[in-house]
Amino acid sequence: MSTRHTARTTLLLATGLFLTAALAAQTPVGTVHTITGLVEIDAFGANRFIRAQEGDRLYGDTVVRTGPDGRATLLIGDEQHEVPPRTAVTVASLLPEDRRADRGFLRRLIQGISEAIAPPREAPVAAGTDRASVADQRVGSADFDNARALAADGRFDEAIDSLARIDVDIWPWVYEFTVEEHYVYLTLALIGTGDPQEALYHAFDFIMAMPKPEIVGRLSPRLRFLVAIAADRAGEPELALAAAEPSAELSTPANLAFAIRSLRVLGYAEEAASLEAGARAQLPGTDWDELLAAW
Repeated sequence: MSTRHTARTTLLLATGLFLTAALAAQTPVGTVHTITGLVEIDAFGANRFIRAQEGDRLYGDTVVRTGPDGRATLLIGDEQHEVPPRTAVTVASLLPEDRRADRGFLRRLIQGISEAIAPPREAPVAAGTDRASVADQRVGSADFDNARALAADGRFDEAIDSLARIDVDIWPWVYEFTVEEHYVYLTLALIGTGDPQEALYHAFDFIMAMPKPEIVGRLSPRLRFLVAIAADRAGEPELALAAAEPSAELSTPANLAFAIRSLRVLGYAEEAASLEAGARAQLPGTDWDELLAAW
């Protein structure tokens, strides 16, 4: 199985479901133009820095910091901004006032999915491929259990390494988890490491297809949720819109719990809390404590 995982990754933010056509996806606002010495980048303001490279994309939440010998030139629009040694700068502070974005995109998404919550109803996962119909033989997999725990702890690179040791494409029937679960958690981990394009490719590998808006409906609900996140951060609004179209399957308790847990682990405590509050209020008969405790 190919994950198309690259050695360098950047950490990204999470979002929710239920986009409307009026919502605009976050897009890059500039690039790292030149680098001298030690320069690090935190792509989405999550306090996880990696070594920067020339050509790295910059977003409003991006933080660039330089070491004692580090210098960087940032190209934002038509303007260049010099970052001297021993400096940390947020890209949003360099944007013209009319280009500065806030987290309204996330707030509106969480509000949308909260308003779309359906009555409690569980539906089987259905995908557009025979992968999801392969019977399990419940023999167990320490690698998968370990990867899921690592993902829950935010240790995404380690989770990817553990999942990559499992070849569900050749032996899908010997594991205690489903093929869909394997693709879900590997896609989630790729989002966590900051590689949205790789996450998109991996999610669509589940239905053996390339990422396209017109076939996004063939994905399972959890994968559609993750595609909405990844496509937004990869600057592909058409795909993000298609992935987040309202669906009854997306608002079942199990899938809502997955969305809440995913928002938490990807660093969006405020959005996760908002979605959880809406779910508890509108689906009071559900044992949310049990659902949210089971990653």
